[in-house]
Amino acid sequence: MAGARYFLADAVLTALFALRDQDCRQLLATFDQIADSPHASAISVGHDWDGRLVYLARHGRFEIGHVIASEAEMITITLLRPRPA
Repeated sequence: MAGARYFLADAVLTALFALRDQDCRQLLATFDQIADSPHASAISVGHDWDGRLVYLARHGRFEIGHVIASEAEMITITLLRPRPA
């Protein structure tokens, strides 16, 4: 999905504000990579409450969940959480 765009869910945006600048920059670059190739980075796939496919990716110490909108080349980053130890 080269040229795809992404949105950040409110909780993800809020979580980014609590991170160090370096982590934020790396995660934003990762979001760009996910938007370009959303299936390649997925380590697992599930469904949300609406039945949409949710992909889970890992980056460093974080897990990132994203949904692909079928009607447009749009990715929504829905989850950003520290990986369990």
